Amino acid sequence: MFKNIGIFQGTIIEQSIISDNEFITHVTYDNSDPMDREINIYYPIIEKGLHKDFDYSGIISKSFGEKTGLHIDLVRSIISRSQSDIYIFSPHQYEEKVWQNIWDQTYIFHEKSISLIQQTLNSIGYPNLEISDLHQTPWCFSHCWFATREVFEDIAKDLILINKEMKKNLLNQNKVPNYSALASPSKGEVKKDYILRPFAMERIVGYLIKQKLEKNYKLFIYKDPRNFEKSMHSHLKPLNQSYIKIIEERQRNFSESDLQNNSRRNIYSDLIFTENIRDEISKYCDTEFTIERLNKLKYSNYF
Repeated sequence: MFKNIGIFQGTIIEQSIISDNEFITHVTYDNSDPMDREINIYYPIIEKGLHKDFDYSGIISKSFGEKTGLHIDLVRSIISRSQSDIYIFSPHQYEEKVWQNIWDQTYIFHEKSISLIQQTLNSIGYPNLEISDLHQTPWCFSHCWFATREVFEDIAKDLILINKEMKKNLLNQNKVPNYSALASPSKGEVKKDYILRPFAMERIVGYLIKQKLEKNYKLFIYKDPRNFEKSMHSHLKPLNQSYIKIIEERQRNFSESDLQNNSRRNIYSDLIFTENIRDEISKYCDTEFTIERLNKLKYSNYF
């Protein structure tokens, strides 16, 4: 018996809606600001109360199945079988074999987004990121989570508030110079015009989920059973090759659990993150991945 689950997928107003699954609710939204791409769909859902027709709700992108290897029926089955309040189906789980936590990954790829997030949280009176967040923030990128009606509404409203406040900060306009290496733009987007805000917003979901966990809500995290190489995004081949070298070197030196338990000095050793690997990763980063930044990573010295 399936639970009553709302599965929302965004469609830009000008585009036609093509549905191949009766369980997906298509939500049209205004794309007047493409840099709102991480939260555009939340506005009509909350304003129209679309989530109130369901016991659980979540948003999936058109590439959700390809990235996660999950058919939507399996997602419905997992949510229906598990007695949890929040569910994460992350499409980037191979990242967890490279970086100890989502903030380490954020610091290396979009360093200034840490400051943008901190300043925004401070301006609305929310707790700032602290060292404890390095261990307690679940890996969650943007549209890959589901939650009960109450929790979904709370997090969606927080995302709308944080995005609105973030727009006031001049840091949000910082260009993301290497985004052309990362992905193809959606309709209305120009890769060279990408700014920092959507990259900060897609990482803030984990922070908001952590706040809920502190109030004793239950979390279910789906573990991708695929070989990590098969789960990697095909358009990131040079980055993937660096990741594979890091993961293989780690496997030669540490057990599977050591990525969480071993010393950060070992995990982020310059014998693993060699100069060549840092140079390759730098092609995808806003700031060059130098030995100095690696040392900051070793000692959690970037908050």
